[in-house]
Amino acid sequence: MDEIEFDKKSSLLSAAQVDPGKITGRTFKWSQLVLFFILLVLGFSSFQFIKPATAIQTLAAISKFNFQTPGNSDEEILDRSEVDNSTPTLSSLPAHDAEPDAQLTASSADTILNQGLPLFDRTRILTDYKARVSNAFHIPSGLESRVQFWFDIYTKYGLDERVLHSQKYPWLILKVVDVAPILYAETPSLRWLRNQKAERVVKHELSELKLRLLKISKTKNLESLKDEELSLVSAIQSLPGKVQRNAALVAKSLRIQTGQKEVFQEGLTISRKFLPQMDAIFIEQKLPTELTRIPLVESSFNHLATSKAGASGVWQFIGNTGKKFLMVNNNIDERRSPIKSTYAAALLLKEDFMLLKHQWPLAVTAYNHGPGGVRHAAKAAGSYELAKILTRYQSRSFSFASSNYYSEFLAALYAERYQDEIFGASAPDSSGGTQVVRLSRKMHANELLIKIDMPVEDFIDLNPELKKAVEKNSSLPKGFKLHIPTDKKTLDSKIFAKND
Repeated sequence: MDEIEFDKKSSLLSAAQVDPGKITGRTFKWSQLVLFFILLVLGFSSFQFIKPATAIQTLAAISKFNFQTPGNSDEEILDRSEVDNSTPTLSSLPAHDAEPDAQLTASSADTILNQGLPLFDRTRILTDYKARVSNAFHIPSGLESRVQFWFDIYTKYGLDERVLHSQKYPWLILKVVDVAPILYAETPSLRWLRNQKAERVVKHELSELKLRLLKISKTKNLESLKDEELSLVSAIQSLPGKVQRNAALVAKSLRIQTGQKEVFQEGLTISRKFLPQMDAIFIEQKLPTELTRIPLVESSFNHLATSKAGASGVWQFIGNTGKKFLMVNNNIDERRSPIKSTYAAALLLKEDFMLLKHQWPLAVTAYNHGPGGVRHAAKAAGSYELAKILTRYQSRSFSFASSNYYSEFLAALYAERYQDEIFGASAPDSSGGTQVVRLSRKMHANELLIKIDMPVEDFIDLNPELKKAVEKNSSLPKGFKLHIPTDKKTLDSKIFAKND
């Protein structure tokens, strides 16, 4: 403090008696004092003697004096944003986990895609008003409502929406529960806990619906019901028969269906890489190319998809059926190959078509239920028309999935053919072309990778059926067909044979 007092006293001398250089020096010391005071204030603020906002406001005021401040840390940026409450800040936005963030990004992208586009007309699309679907796959009479329901599941309802509807009458939607506020809430902090909470809420809504439906089924004077019950009565009145009886049937068959819009869009994106080759295979087999859209229902074109029953690949072949047409062993599983499994699917569908009176609705249903089961259902119903079979035939084995399979396929087909109107213009597939080659001799996986000079990840991406073979360095048989980039040379007869 002695030095400071000295400077104060000396500052009283006249300007004529003081060297200008010394004045500059004393001014510099004063600025040091101000800076020391600022640092002292900031130091106290870190110990919460003053509020953080106060320290930031002090910094803001000091900046007017043109002091050069160090770069801002992330914490400082967040704190400063809290001072101005007039603009959105990171702290004011809802907290999300990594998984919900991905879903929000997809949702935002969907909004961008649809900007400037008219709302698509479901009725016009399902009547194929632009003739993009062959006559063989126009929606049969009696299946319109089922197809409309699945079309909405693929194009209208997202993963955050739970559709409460009737299993017996799938198109009868009684309520749609939006669980996004629960899934994206700040609490609980763990995603799986939020999932559980959402599940409890949806099940509670389902129980409430069931109670109201049972009340309706036992009420003689429907006009005495409350508004909530009357709205259900209005929905049920669309069904043939007595309201009370139908209310009881619907109460026993309530079901929860999660929207699939984002999953379906992702499937469309992946499909662009494979559909040209898949269509070519079906044309070669003299089959309609519409059938190559079945994987949108089966797996959304995810070649890694595996069901609880052990079905694998984009076409979801089970083990026994896969072995009938493909190589399936401990090292090689051609069910995983989107292209090789397409050959198998073509043969299987052609076989079912021949067995089931050349009826594609039955042949496609047989892809899920088996030709024997479909033929039995047709005989029991006394008809080979699928709509009549669904009305007349009931069996525990002919499950919800089987009875709705063809309707799901048609909904996916029409959504795919009119995806430009529904989701906006799609970007072309940017992946490079591939060629099919055959091995000229038996060869271990690692040796092949060295000879063709391909990264392991890229090779498995093109040949997912060989994932285990590469991991185990198993031998690949002579004549085995591979997919490699078109820019890879295939002239070496020691590696590749002519692909006939």
